[in-house]
Amino acid sequence: MQQSQEEFLAASKAFFDWFKSQGGIIDTETIGLHIYEDSGRGAIALRDIEKGEVLFDIPRDLVLSTRTCTLQSELTTQEWTSLGKGWTTLILCMMWEESKGTEGKWAGYFGKPLNCPAMLVQ
Repeated sequence: MQQSQEEFLAASKAFFDWFKSQGGIIDTETIGLHIYEDSGRGAIALRDIEKGEVLFDIPRDLVLSTRTCTLQSELTTQEWTSLGKGWTTLILCMMWEESKGTEGKWAGYFGKPLNCPAMLVQ
C-alpha cells in the first residue's frame, strides 16, 4: 500500500526527528525526502548545494551493524560465530532489532518512510 504525499511528508518529519534525537545531524533546509513517480523514494536537494557542504552526519553507534546490534549479547560465543559473517548475521540483526518495535533503538529507522526492503512483509 503506497503512502499519500501527506503521509510521506509526516513520516519523513518523524524520521528526521528520530534521527536527530539519536545524535544524527541533517540539514533539512538543504535536503529532503521525495517520492519519485517512476523510481520510488529518495533524497532531493531543496536548494543549491555548495562544494564541501555537510548535508548529514551519522554517528557510528547509529549505524545498524553486527557490532551495534544487541543480538550478540543474547547468544553464546559459539552460537554467534556459528552464524558466520556477512549478510546472514546482518539480516538476523535487522530482524532482531526490528522485532523490538517502538522500544528498539532503531524504531524510527524501521518505521515509515524508509521501509527496508529486507523487512517487507507480503
